[in-house]
Amino acid sequence: MSPDERQNAAPERRWATYFDLEMSLREGDEGRFHLALHHDDVPETWLPMAALYDGRLRWDYQQRLYAGGRGNLANKIEHLEKAFKDYPVTLVPMTTDDLGEAAQSFQRINRQGTHMGEAHMLRALTYEPDFDLDEIFGRLNGRLAWGEIPNDIFVLALKSIEGLDLYDGDPEPLVDALKRSTGLLDLLTRSVEQATSFLRERCGIYSMAALPYDVQLIALVDVAANRKLWSSPISCLNSRSGCGPRRTRSTLRV
Repeated sequence: MSPDERQNAAPERRWATYFDLEMSLREGDEGRFHLALHHDDVPETWLPMAALYDGRLRWDYQQRLYAGGRGNLANKIEHLEKAFKDYPVTLVPMTTDDLGEAAQSFQRINRQGTHMGEAHMLRALTYEPDFDLDEIFGRLNGRLAWGEIPNDIFVLALKSIEGLDLYDGDPEPLVDALKRSTGLLDLLTRSVEQATSFLRERCGIYSMAALPYDVQLIALVDVAANRKLWSSPISCLNSRSGCGPRRTRSTLRV
């Protein structure tokens, strides 16, 4: 199949996921799933996962395999479809309007699963087709002439700017702040740019890895957002000073 035919056969998705039909269906085997762009030269034996829930697409792939003498792989598609559709998924309904309670419950349930930080939770609670915090933070990182800043640090900086407790796991106050203030993210962008510029030009610090404590960047961003004081050097960036947020702010005060 040509790349153009393959692009027409498989619906366009942000993540085109395929299953290699030549691999085993046994649970735990590695290397069976692949990500590929539609213009990539994908082997005939790679089945787009979308076909498992699209009868016409699945039929087309099976017919091509039968026509090519690969009936054994065409039959495997039926087993793969059954494995996915019959896979048990545990649902735990939680009826509450308290986002903090819901977040805490999820974190307790998910302790043995993939770690979900505050940034993941906040993104899920605020996501809209035209508003994705992951993309917004990614663009912010792209603007900085500095090392990459983790999304969780951006979230803590937002909380600090809003005067919220950095260690309170309840996402509702920050969700409300983002909905209430359309300029909050613009303020974060300007403040992070000022803070990283200050660190780079005044202190010779070019990435998070060179900071003794993450909270020092958060305090600098807070100062840029709320005080705009940048005329004095910051001795507390020395790792021997052992400073926390209050001392960092005190040292930055002119």
